[in-house]
Amino acid sequence: MELSENGQAFIDACAEARKAALSFSDPLIVHHYDADGLSSGAIVEAAFRAGFRKHRRRCVKRLDDAMVEELRNEKEVIFVDLGGGSPRVNELQDVLDKVYTRDLFGGDA
Repeated sequence: MELSENGQAFIDACAEARKAALSFSDPLIVHHYDADGLSSGAIVEAAFRAGFRKHRRRCVKRLDDAMVEELRNEKEVIFVDLGGGSPRVNELQDVLDKVYTRDLFGGDA
């Protein structure tokens, strides 16, 4: 079966996201607590589990001041379904060693 142009673009974006995520040595996967956040967080975690890769996972409602301060102590963070255009994620990108953001509604970095 041949993929449409959009289908191939999706597959290519998935491969790029996987490569970026698995370049981390022990990331904290941070995702939203709603249905798409739980699903996407589980997909990212499944990739780490399948490769027997170290990781941690945190489900959050929002990036409030307390959460941002806690995340400042992390070296590697993967934001899934949480960072789309969030100024708090942008703020953390300036201070953390490695940050990767993937959001269903845009704002990927």
